[in-house]
Amino acid sequence: MGLLPGTTFDEFFEEFLVGHVPFGSYFDNVLSWYARRNDPNVLFFYYETLKERPVTVTLDIAEFLDARIAERLRGDEALLRYIVDKTSFGSLKASAISAISELGTEKGKAGLEKDRLDNLARNFFRKGEVGDWKRHLKPEQEQRLRRLCEERLKGTGMWRTWKKWFQ
Repeated sequence: MGLLPGTTFDEFFEEFLVGHVPFGSYFDNVLSWYARRNDPNVLFFYYETLKERPVTVTLDIAEFLDARIAERLRGDEALLRYIVDKTSFGSLKASAISAISELGTEKGKAGLEKDRLDNLARNFFRKGEVGDWKRHLKPEQEQRLRRLCEERLKGTGMWRTWKKWFQ
């Protein structure tokens, strides 16, 4: 389900709480993957950890994909730093905006005007700052989100991670 243009943040918040947003319920999605986190073909990590320790998580991803890749990166600091830089939030955002801008001049391949495509890319990526959501929520909204997170995530490592952001 998509949100209509002109949707206010308060309206989005209400829809988010019940999972009526693009890509569906955050909690249903993430819990389905959390349940599979120990499967050999699943690598589960937190965005917060990626932001705190990008080199460590990049090496974890490389190890997951192929131990030889991780070994090569451990032995080549310049290559490791290059990959960390090219996969940073800022670099990915710039690449997405650039790629979307190239979809067309009047009408893009997605059937949207160029300015709407550009706006979509900028809004999809936003800032990438851990905890930035706190600047946008009213105290009552933060309390409701905390209750929902605790209700849905309690008993998981995800709740232990999320809990610290509510303090």
